[in-house]
Amino acid sequence: MRIGLGGGVPQLPDSQQSGKSGLAAPAKGSEVSAGSAKLSWDEARVQRLSAAVAELPEIRHERVAALAQSVRSGTYAVTAEQTAQAVMAHANRSA
Repeated sequence: MRIGLGGGVPQLPDSQQSGKSGLAAPAKGSEVSAGSAKLSWDEARVQRLSAAVAELPEIRHERVAALAQSVRSGTYAVTAEQTAQAVMAHANRSA
């Protein structure tokens, strides 16, 4: 689902606006005003975690080197069950 940034909040017909709004109360540590929300410490935590993930290597070179050595030496062994599980996991991610 895509949420546009420029659009407003759709209004319900008058008959549906009376009574409870059906919306949950704002989370603790957040402020809500008309059309906006301000996050507290969670925003800073997400930014720190994002920065930490960005510093991680995309390819784990040590692991790749160890696996390549196992393949070259003939000691890398995979069961049929492991192969099937990997194939199914890949198919599920691709779907």
